Amino acid sequence: MPGELSQVTGFNFVYTLTAESAKFAETKSYKLAVKSVPTVGDAGTADLLGLMNVVLSVGLSTAGGKGWSQAQGFTNLVNGALPAGTQLLDFAEPIVSINRGTYLEDAVCVVPGVAGDSFQGDFTFRTTSSQFTTVPAEAAGKMGDDVACLTLGAASSTAATVHYSYWSTTGTNMSPLGALLVDVGREQTDVNVPAEVTCQAGGFSYPMVVTLDATPFTDITVALGEDVDNTDAENPVDNSYGVTIEAASAAGQQFAIGAVEQIFSFECAADANATSLKYTLTGTDADNFRLVTDTVAVTVLPALDDSAQPEATVTLQRVDDDSTAGVTNVEGQCPGMGASYIYWEPANADAVAFASWDEVEAAWEQRQADEATHGDDDQHWTHEQMCRRAVTAVD
Repeated sequence: MPGELSQVTGFNFVYTLTAESAKFAETKSYKLAVKSVPTVGDAGTADLLGLMNVVLSVGLSTAGGKGWSQAQGFTNLVNGALPAGTQLLDFAEPIVSINRGTYLEDAVCVVPGVAGDSFQGDFTFRTTSSQFTTVPAEAAGKMGDDVACLTLGAASSTAATVHYSYWSTTGTNMSPLGALLVDVGREQTDVNVPAEVTCQAGGFSYPMVVTLDATPFTDITVALGEDVDNTDAENPVDNSYGVTIEAASAAGQQFAIGAVEQIFSFECAADANATSLKYTLTGTDADNFRLVTDTVAVTVLPALDDSAQPEATVTLQRVDDDSTAGVTNVEGQCPGMGASYIYWEPANADAVAFASWDEVEAAWEQRQADEATHGDDDQHWTHEQMCRRAVTAVD
């Protein structure tokens, strides 16, 4: 009968008749035959097919079901077979859980349908479900690999329920992918802000590293502000007396894809006696995030007797157990507190050390801008590189 598949939801399919001459009459009886059904995903379920039902219902698009019939015993159906040479593809997990307003890294992974196998050829896969976004938009599996993954995102407006997501594949002799269940939750994601921080009278605070348990779908912004107690309007208490918050920290720093860690700081006057500061959380996805604490306790240390910057040597060495032919990891101990910058550049006999902290910061900003213009296939070893880490403990 001429028609089209108008709806697919999990294991439910709606086939709509499109020709007037082929439509059912309400007073007649008809015999419907099922030619084939999708295969099950595992042997355990296959063994139980005889206990399951095929249900057929007939109805009007405008009024709903008018009659139905069921047949027990899938084992009476003819077993189908894939064409020879077809690569079976499957999801690594049957269901993915994600909170709305976030991205979950490597959430959706495709593996060969036969355990222990590798991909027999190159292929791509992407979602066709509009309620989800992936990074990249289309993922690639390579011949010889045994897994291919992408990051899944759900907007703050996505309904908190279990969704069926659908996927398409391209590639020679690649099987289609079935529906993947995505459980979208409403639990708020933590913004990990420091609960306490130290600053030096007449100097600066130790770096305040802020991280997230998940990347925002669009953005959130965290700001550091003064803590003034106005319980007694005529005698407000300034719990942040003597503190000058760094401009970017006061204005608010944004977290989004590619910016999942930010560093906050402030300056303490020589007579500072601050005891606390406050955090604020705003942004497109703010309702789906929460600060682990609303305030940070401040401890002001006495001014240093000698404010001159001492000379220090930082020794770097390769971490053999964590390095590969393509990636070399190094570590070293930085004396004292602060933000540590490590700089590399291709062999250059004319290279000179930076003469001031201002030069270091300017170089860091320039490197960040340059990196933003490079693609995923960037060959990092061919140009300058910089690494920044906040040192929040002496050891």
